[in-house]
Amino acid sequence: MKVEGREFNKRLCLSQIYISYIDQREDFPGAQFKEEDLAFIQSINHIVENTLIDYEVAMSQVSVQNFVIDIYVSLKRIKQGILLKASEDMVIGISRWTDSVVAVELAKRLQEELNIKIEDQEIVSLSIHLASKRIIRNFDESIHRIIMNFDVNQILNNMLEAMNSKWHIDFYQDEELKSQLLLHLLPLEVRSRYNVVLQNPLIDKIKQQNILAYHLAVIACHQLHDYHGNYLSDEEIGYIALYINFALLRKQISEKKNVLVMCAVGRGSSRTLAYQVKELYGKYINEIKVIDYIGLKKYDFENIDLVVSSIPIKYELPVPKIEVNYFLSDLDKRRLETSLNEQEIFSMEHYISRVLMHIDGKTKEEVVTHIIKQTLDDEEITTSIIENDQIGNYELENMTAILSCYTNQHPTQVIISVLPKPILWNMRKVQVIIIPIIGEPINSKIIDLYNELSYLAQNPLYLKRIIKKHTKEEIFKVFKEIEILREQ
Repeated sequence: MKVEGREFNKRLCLSQIYISYIDQREDFPGAQFKEEDLAFIQSINHIVENTLIDYEVAMSQVSVQNFVIDIYVSLKRIKQGILLKASEDMVIGISRWTDSVVAVELAKRLQEELNIKIEDQEIVSLSIHLASKRIIRNFDESIHRIIMNFDVNQILNNMLEAMNSKWHIDFYQDEELKSQLLLHLLPLEVRSRYNVVLQNPLIDKIKQQNILAYHLAVIACHQLHDYHGNYLSDEEIGYIALYINFALLRKQISEKKNVLVMCAVGRGSSRTLAYQVKELYGKYINEIKVIDYIGLKKYDFENIDLVVSSIPIKYELPVPKIEVNYFLSDLDKRRLETSLNEQEIFSMEHYISRVLMHIDGKTKEEVVTHIIKQTLDDEEITTSIIENDQIGNYELENMTAILSCYTNQHPTQVIISVLPKPILWNMRKVQVIIIPIIGEPINSKIIDLYNELSYLAQNPLYLKRIIKKHTKEEIFKVFKEIEILREQ
């Protein structure tokens, strides 16, 4: 076998081979290296960490490890007499980056301690790896020198617009999400431009535990082609999904209620009553405060959604109020839950519209086409699901694939198919295909739907039961057990 290409890309390829064998649970760099190479890598790691600390460069542990392996591969190639080639314009252009200052110092230390001569073109490589892996905390002039032809604000707007138009979920007012994505997109652009891969050891867990966030990230990244016109890897999409997941959590918190509690005896009893309410219905409450009788009359109710009182309030309030006993009765508890929880109790059984057991197909395209043809008969949804899977790679562990589509043509429903035998999806075998069709705005019920799917995807025993029993009744039984466990 002979590999042809630019030296920079060959080194990236070699780095990925080494990195793929590193177990994050073990001490870096693991046990797969020879003793001599292990000592060499540890020396590089020591120099890199000290340099990053001295120059206050922020970088995650995974990025530092990737960076160390990149340098290890580069120094081995230099020792073999295989050098990078870089044009004079490229050397001058990248030398204007702030990262090149750190790269020059890093090269100096590597050269002095390891006795390996590092030329200017190798410093260019160090600068690229630094710029692609460091964590950017704020904008400065040096960033604009790196991304002169990259309108990061327009890219961000496109991502927000894609999620809003495809899923009808509005993140335009979430300043924290916008700020995080802006800073993340800058090193991402450098990685895309120079083909640098940033490993994401959490990608499988992100796909399983943050299903909705990952599917939204796929939509957001759909038009974010890299420097060469390729779609982003699912590992890169996974990082975007983490930011979106936090944004979804913030939306959930904003939908919870702020409660004001008053008791006749005083603040001590009010706090006790507030504690009872919080313990029983904390999942519906964002913030709970206590107030005395006189304080209630002059209270600003702007951020209060409900007043809970153990004594009658004989005058009107600008928000709903509910009177309960100090020691909550069963009737009080039911009334409180009705007031705090405006959503009906979630049950997956209400959403599973079809369970198909006799779908045949040798490829994912054939299987998805058959499933949608027999249920919704909607070619647009079929095309959308297949295209999104090409970008996001929706296969999960435990022979499962969860595919989503938002539509205003069909009600919210979940379609489940269990194939007679597993097929190769992308890189893994898949036998259980779950397709949530979302036909309403993202709300607590939709969040519950995806939480239950996530719970299922992470529990191989449930999936084995579904595959083994191969019946609609067993699927309903599994989800009923999941609902009971989640309520406990």
